[in-house]
This record gives sequence, structure tokens and C-alpha cells, in this order.
Amino acid sequence: MLRTFVHAGGHPIGTRMELHMDNADNGLITARTVQTGTVVAANGIEYAYRRFGRSTDGFPLVFRQHFRGNLDSWDPDLVDDIAAEREVILVDNAGVGASTGTVPGTVAEMARDLLASSKLRRLTAITQPTLILQGDDHPMIRHTGEPHAGRTHPRRAAAHLPRCRARIDLPVPARGRPPRPRARGGQDHHGRRLRGMLMTSPTHLLDRVLEAHGGRARWAEVSTISAERSFGGAFWGLKQVAGVAEHGRFTVDLRHQETSLESFGAPDVRTRFTADRVEMVRATEEGDEVIEAVDDPRTTFEGHDLETPWTRLQLAYFTGYAMWTYNTEPWSFTFPGVQIEEIGPWTEPDGTVLDRLRVTYPPQIATHTPTQTLYADADGVLRRRDYEVDIAGGSPSVEYMTDQFWADGLLLAGSRKIFVRDGDGTAIPDPLIVSIDISDVRLGSSAGTDTSLPEPG
Repeated sequence: MLRTFVHAGGHPIGTRMELHMDNADNGLITARTVQTGTVVAANGIEYAYRRFGRSTDGFPLVFRQHFRGNLDSWDPDLVDDIAAEREVILVDNAGVGASTGTVPGTVAEMARDLLASSKLRRLTAITQPTLILQGDDHPMIRHTGEPHAGRTHPRRAAAHLPRCRARIDLPVPARGRPPRPRARGGQDHHGRRLRGMLMTSPTHLLDRVLEAHGGRARWAEVSTISAERSFGGAFWGLKQVAGVAEHGRFTVDLRHQETSLESFGAPDVRTRFTADRVEMVRATEEGDEVIEAVDDPRTTFEGHDLETPWTRLQLAYFTGYAMWTYNTEPWSFTFPGVQIEEIGPWTEPDGTVLDRLRVTYPPQIATHTPTQTLYADADGVLRRRDYEVDIAGGSPSVEYMTDQFWADGLLLAGSRKIFVRDGDGTAIPDPLIVSIDISDVRLGSSAGTDTSLPEPG
């Protein structure tokens, strides 16, 4: 049943129809001819929408505009190109265009308004210049462009949905129509099909992660991170090095892989770590005295398993690369030779959905194992890492990062807890293998952005 829908201004602007209604003949309906319908949400707001396109077995793709954009802001040629491959739904925000209600003041409010109706929760993805939403059973918000009115940052928006099945980023130009997206392996506008765009378009997760942790520009300004450390867990006793490295200050270099741990077994002893050499150093009136050192330290772990005891130099190597790996990310993901791949979502036992990055480090970076998996939440904040400790028999591990805090423009994890990982990819909660807490962070300024690394041997 159709009826005329009249906006507060008194002008007829469309018809009422149920959101699940399919067009009788999608082949004849375009962005210029489709009728405008409305659906009433549980909060009483009538949302205006237009639904058309090729019906498939998949979910429709839903388009949402920014705060003041409406149904007519979309480029009809762009929408028609997509509608030729997939059913599409265009939606007006609350209080904008043909929708009733009050304009939301924040991105989070926009998400809540849109998802107030259970009918809207069956929608796949909401794609627009400011945010992407998926409407399944658990709403979520995704930020894809520059902040708009009120400088609303994505970190302040509540996480409401599982990860979008598909994503198209359409940045907002200063004036005029939004640019048409270019798809990986596809073509752009003027009648050419955007094949593969809906399911292969890159989500730029690395960019989102970098932005969430302070942004590329801020990380490039920093040369070193120094902080107080506190280690715990069963691992140190298992390796027979308890009491050596648990407390003291550490420093990591953000331009090269170098780490130093102070108070290493004695108040006046510190370590100097690089991928190819580790030293234990004592400061004297005449200068630094090298107490012990080893070149090519990784070769000293051959044949080790989880319970093989370590020497102090081996401990210095492990803590050196581990603290560098943890405290330079995500900046280290941009280093020469580091390869990044997005591998889809993961659902934690508590229902939290995280996006995954597979990070492969080049041979000249010492770390647990060359390929590791990093997990980011809806805001891009890193929350988990999966890896194997190659120098301890390849033991499978899962690390959780919590208590994030801001340190002069960088978002750092204040606490890390590491557990054994089972065959299903979940953490075995007992025992706690390693805990790492940091505090009293100090940043060193960088004179440049060189992140050169030694050539592989």
C-alpha cells in the first residue's frame, strides 16, 4: 500500500512503503526514478529511503550521508552503477531531508537513531563519506572519513555492530558531488561497471589503526619512547631468569630497532639490544664497560623449547626485541619491508568483534616470529596479538592489550597480558604467562622520519 508522505514543510515528497518491499521490476528503476518510501523506527522517527537495484541472495548495500546530506546528495550515476550489481538502499538521517526527528549531535547518536528499528538491523552495510554501519543483530559504527560537525572523533562513537561485510570509502570533497570510488581490480564511472568493488574494496585498516594511535605525523615526530616497566607472570621463573629484568626503565628507538633496559640484574647495569648484537653494559667513570656481549644472538636459541633455561644475554635479546615490537607499533608497521594484509574479522568468546591484520616482518627485524596477527577494535585501537615464540620452541601465544592511555599525542597500551593459545585460537586463562605494565612515559623528539633498517644478511 502506498500513500503520499508530506514533510513538515508541507511538500509531498514520496510514498510510505515497508522497508522489506522489493521493487516489481528492478531493471526499470534507477536512482532518478525510484520512489521515496518511509519506515517508522521504534523511537517514532520516520526514516525516508529509496530501495532499488538488482536483487541477489546477499544483503542489500545501504548508503548513509553525512550530517547534512540527504537522498539527493548521492551521484545517481554512481548509485546506478552499483545497483546494476547489488540491491541498494539510500537513507536520510533523522531530522534531515525527508526523515522526521531531530538531527543527531554526534556520530554515536546518528547510529542509535538509525538502528532504533529492528527492521533496519537486517541491512548489510551503510556506506557514506563519514561512517559505515552494518545492521545485523549488534549495531556498530565505522568511521571512514574526516571528522565533520563538532569534530566528532571515531573513538568517541560507541561500537554497535559486527564488522561490515563490504566497504566503500567515499571521502567528502569541499564542494560538489562525492567522487566515485575506484575499486581494486575494477573501473570507475561513466557507465563502466564497478565489478568486484563491493566485496574487494580495501578497508584501509592500517590507516585506521595509525590514526587511532595518534596518526602518522605525530609518530614521525618521535624518536624514542622511554617508560618504567613492570614484568610479571610465570615465564621468568620457567626460564630461570626471575629477578633480573622485571623492574626498571626501558627505551626503544622509533627509527631503528634498538632497545635498552636499565636495572638489568643490578642497578648500574643496562642492556643494549639490536637484531644482530646484544650487550650488557655497566656505566663507569671512564665510560661504558661491556660486561658481556654476543653477536648473532638468535643462533644461541637453536634446539630450545619452552622450558629450556636462558642466560642473561638471551633474556636481554628476548626482552629487547619484545619491548621494541610492542611499544613501536603501529608505527613499525610502516617500516621498510614490513608487509600488511587484512584477513577479516574475529569474534572473541565474549562476542567482541575485532578486525585482523597479518603483519609479516622482514628478516632484519628481530621479533617473536616473522608473521603475527594483530587485532583492532571498531575504533582502530590494537587489542590483541597472536604469535609463536620461535626462540622458545614455537610456543603459541595470545597477547591482550588494555589500559590504553595518551602520552603526548601517542596512544599506548598500559598493560599487556600473555597467555597460551589453544588450537581454536582462544586464550587459556591459567596460567598467566607474562604481564607487562608501563608508566611514566617520556618521548624523545625526532629530527627526521628516517626509519632505515640494516640490509638482510
